[in-house]
Amino acid sequence: MEVLYTGGNTGEMIIHNMDLNPLLDRELTTPTKWMKLLELSRHVLAGSIYHQANGKSFPNSISIFLVQQQADFTSNFPIFLEKLKSNRDSNHEYSIKLIHTTEKIKTSSAVYSTKLLDQHSDVVLATFVSYMVMVDLSTRKSSPFPPAVKNYIEEHSASKSLLDEIPQQTKPMKAFPSDAQIYRWSRKVVAFDTDHNGHANNSFYVKLPLECIGCALKDGIPVDLDKPIHETVVEKYNIVIQKESKLGEIATVSLYQSQDKCFNFIISVEDKDIAYLVVKFF
Repeated sequence: MEVLYTGGNTGEMIIHNMDLNPLLDRELTTPTKWMKLLELSRHVLAGSIYHQANGKSFPNSISIFLVQQQADFTSNFPIFLEKLKSNRDSNHEYSIKLIHTTEKIKTSSAVYSTKLLDQHSDVVLATFVSYMVMVDLSTRKSSPFPPAVKNYIEEHSASKSLLDEIPQQTKPMKAFPSDAQIYRWSRKVVAFDTDHNGHANNSFYVKLPLECIGCALKDGIPVDLDKPIHETVVEKYNIVIQKESKLGEIATVSLYQSQDKCFNFIISVEDKDIAYLVVKFF
């Protein structure tokens, strides 16, 4: 893994396929692993930008909370995955490159874009847009960015943004049609789902709904997929997170597959909605 940052609002992270090989059998076909790689790139590169602007490292008392994320995987993505699978012995030939940019910044919120590319051909594999809020870990309330960071981001904003190239997806449903056939499934938030402060990791809010599809199939619920669930590759998703889920809570997923073959999810805890997600597969 290599990190390339020389200043400004953008940096790159290169991940060689020898780092990806152990994940090929299933994890790379699901968006949760890519969300974790995004988290890693944001932590490293946004942290570098923060240090460049402020002269200080990102404080341990502060975290960044995801409130919305849109992902679009291109038709090149499943092709690239097949190349990875058939070239497990190659260390660098099918490396990926993540280009992370801090696009916009407000008092306590920021918009990040990430472009995922085949490093050697520069073919775009996916794009991600993440809307995040800086949070004080002790109070769980929003915390302002230092003025120096805000000013630095604004001064180095590029005239051309990835945000201008990506069509905005429709936001997830917050309520299903009255006549919708809905499948519900619940499980406890376990330690593996959480980060160091006992709250569910961002990827949990996508992982849980995907687990729900598998449970629906096991329960004999009709689900319209072109391939078996273990062979499916996500084409796009859009997630909105309203509230964090904590270790030990029981999260309930409500699933509705609409006529456009999109999978729509509402995640709730104690009958209160905490997240909304829409997913479409290739």
